[in-house]
Amino acid sequence: YPMASPDGQRIAFQSNRDGDFDLYLIGIDGRDLQRLTNNEVIDRLPAWSPDGNWIVYASDTRGDGNYDIYRMRVDGEGTVGEVDLLVSNGQRNSRANYSGDGRYITYTTGNKDDANTWEIAVMEVETGEIRNLTDNDVRDYSPTFSPDGETVLFVTDGEGRAAIATSPFSGGDARVIYDGSGYEWGVSYSPDGQYVLFNSELDGASTIYLMRADGTEVSAVPTLGGYYPSWVR
Repeated sequence: YPMASPDGQRIAFQSNRDGDFDLYLIGIDGRDLQRLTNNEVIDRLPAWSPDGNWIVYASDTRGDGNYDIYRMRVDGEGTVGEVDLLVSNGQRNSRANYSGDGRYITYTTGNKDDANTWEIAVMEVETGEIRNLTDNDVRDYSPTFSPDGETVLFVTDGEGRAAIATSPFSGGDARVIYDGSGYEWGVSYSPDGQYVLFNSELDGASTIYLMRADGTEVSAVPTLGGYYPSWVR
């Protein structure tokens, strides 16, 4: 789950190189590896605030598979400052991402033992106010904001297999924009909001694709394989 910083100079990622999953930073040139968390629980799925001062992430704080969402302050040298608990409701909360103005996060929430309860939620960071964008009987997950904050892009199992959908941030019906023959996941907007990167897995092989934000002009990206693509400015 690599996530490039807004200035394109650092990458936050998770690794179990020391036994359990912790968060790390590394320079875009592959140097200056820094460890951000060091504990006995799983920390994963980091994402940057738009100003590059915070990283939001999921942590299995209690070791029961129900993840809480935290944010940590990270300065330009990678030094960790304050750590704030943002979401803790006894559910599996994960895959948090900031809005472009930094006022909101969107994330997946639901019962860890029943994926059909997974919904897309939005929280205002300053007030802690939370509302659901989706409310149905299928699995919705891996949300991310469009750069203008008007739309939330996510993956849904509503059509019987994973497809890519959007929902207006202000509320309203979700709309499937792409439903290919494979299993789609790992969605990511381009910085200008015009394109979407995603993974599609078919017959055990994962391929990265690029498409326009409306779901048209889909093409494979030449790679050696890979997962969870993200953009570097």
